[in-house]
Amino acid sequence: MLAVSGLGAAIFPWMMGYISTHSGSLRMAMVVPGALALLLLLLSLLPMAPVVEAAPALDDQPAELQPAIR
Repeated sequence: MLAVSGLGAAIFPWMMGYISTHSGSLRMAMVVPGALALLLLLLSLLPMAPVVEAAPALDDQPAELQPAIR
């Protein structure tokens, strides 16, 4: 998660500069933060995948099922 936030922090100013240069308007570039915030809000509303429970630890199993330690 930390790497993705660093990637966003690196791309965000570049994207604003690119849009400002090509559109000729800083005002158009200022739409980028709002659009990205809206995108994050919409992504947070998506349903999450179900969580799969992990297998029980070996200590939780009966002695007959535990592997022999040599």
